[in-house]
Amino acid sequence: MQERVYKTQAIVLRRFDFGETGRQLIAFTPDFGKISLIAKGTKKPTSKLAGHLEPLTLTQLVVASGRNIDTVTQAQTIKSFANVRSDSRVIPFGLIVAELLDRMIAEGEPNREIWALAVDTLERLNNTNDPWKPVTYFQVRLLILAGYQPELKVCSRCGQDVAPESVYFSLSAGGMVCRECSKGDPTAVVVSPNVIKALRLASLPSYEVFEKVRIPQDLRLDVEAIIRRIYAHILESDIRSIAMLRTFYGTDEI
Repeated sequence: MQERVYKTQAIVLRRFDFGETGRQLIAFTPDFGKISLIAKGTKKPTSKLAGHLEPLTLTQLVVASGRNIDTVTQAQTIKSFANVRSDSRVIPFGLIVAELLDRMIAEGEPNREIWALAVDTLERLNNTNDPWKPVTYFQVRLLILAGYQPELKVCSRCGQDVAPESVYFSLSAGGMVCRECSKGDPTAVVVSPNVIKALRLASLPSYEVFEKVRIPQDLRLDVEAIIRRIYAHILESDIRSIAMLRTFYGTDEI
């Protein structure tokens, strides 16, 4: 049974108005997974809590249990990740992290590996000149840790090696398929072998390997397109923040 007052670290994913002066928060925590919280008075200019409850801030919380929803009573910023929230080049990528954590994680289901991935990603975003790489790595690793690991080594239907000149990616099969197994599959699309190679590197437990590989802009667009289709298939709707990224950067700069 949860204590009447408890402490936890948290990343605020989104917030919205609650009453005249408060806000409701959707936060991701290492101990309780995704949770909903009330932060009273945080719309007031004099609020001492508000500055510690900004989206994508790593915060230490003290929370009072309630009958229907818990309430934040104290908050202290651990890491503000200021660039993630203020640098116009980085903001769209931070929004992807927040939206995918919110939509991929069920309430009340803690996952320490996803928590570590989220914190590491925000740290990398805050200190990089190339935000595409840490967020692309995050997206692929989140799929794996959430139980949706794509098959990227052999045909996900027949189990055979796939010839480089006939590589397809099938949403319904959950990964790469050969030409023969792609027939009659409306979710299968042709992809270049380099897209599969990039996804394989992004699936490795070590980010440093993916970080060191040069990935040209045209390949980035193709990789992003496949990732977007995978998440849209799983969640049965488009990912707004990923769609916005293309709009924000156009087609040549992500």
